[in-house]
Amino acid sequence: MNFFEKYYCASKLYLLLGKLFLLSKLFIEFWTQVKNFLSRRKGMTKKNKNIVIIEDDEGISRLIKFKLVKEGFNVKSFSNGEKVIEYLIRDTPDLIISDVMMPVIDGLTLLKEIKADSRISDIPVIMLSTYTHESAILECLRAGAADYITKPFSTTELLLRIQKTLLK
Repeated sequence: MNFFEKYYCASKLYLLLGKLFLLSKLFIEFWTQVKNFLSRRKGMTKKNKNIVIIEDDEGISRLIKFKLVKEGFNVKSFSNGEKVIEYLIRDTPDLIISDVMMPVIDGLTLLKEIKADSRISDIPVIMLSTYTHESAILECLRAGAADYITKPFSTTELLLRIQKTLLK
């Protein structure tokens, strides 16, 4: 290889490295924009979103709360629906997860009270229950529930349904 051939190869390599460098800068810029978009989207669905859990079974309540807090949600839980309406009016959450069968006030009655009060009627409510009969499910959905999940349930499924409900 003579001098001119070496020079020609070196200049081609130099141009190729320059293009590679430019592409890597563009890729880094693109990837930064993607990460920013994803973090904003994640923030839309989780960060600073307040969820109220109304569940009389302490084990289920703690399991749901653990999963949601781990995912970045702010969670407040109640063991029955007795003082929930006052709390909802004072500190309006982004979503409510309520059991259907509870002492004092059952979940369906609570759902109807929430949907009847114009100050809190727009809060989406996801109902949890061991009832698997179509009539029980339809009664909750007709009363205004955003979703209905039968027990036992997967916390992953619950999380996906929560995210879907919050994006509506």
